[in-house]
Amino acid sequence: MIAFLLVASAEWAKRYKFLALAYGRRTWCHHLVLDFLAVRPGISFANQPIRGIGTGILASLMGLADSLGMETMWGEATASSAPFCENVLRLRTVRDLFVIRRKTMRRLHERYLAKMQRRLAKTEIHRHYD
Repeated sequence: MIAFLLVASAEWAKRYKFLALAYGRRTWCHHLVLDFLAVRPGISFANQPIRGIGTGILASLMGLADSLGMETMWGEATASSAPFCENVLRLRTVRDLFVIRRKTMRRLHERYLAKMQRRLAKTEIHRHYD
């Protein structure tokens, strides 16, 4: 078994560089377990709120699991994080456990990457015309 801590940080953050973290591990059966995910609340840059960091962490974990050939990713949710898991993982009901299989992980990861590419393209268009 291998455990790891995934940390999202930003050089532009003035006081606290860490924006989010996730603790996960590889099981003996070669699955990925997300034990916890935490995002610093109220993150902003240039007085604009920043959103999507938790989704980005989950997408990164799904990409990692897929690249390592893991068939399953599972984790536990709290009452307050269950709606987030339902939304991001596109699950109907999350009580305290969620399970997603490789095909779903791949689809969600690809959808996330495509969304980020569209956002970057939109940003580049705005920069070009400004």
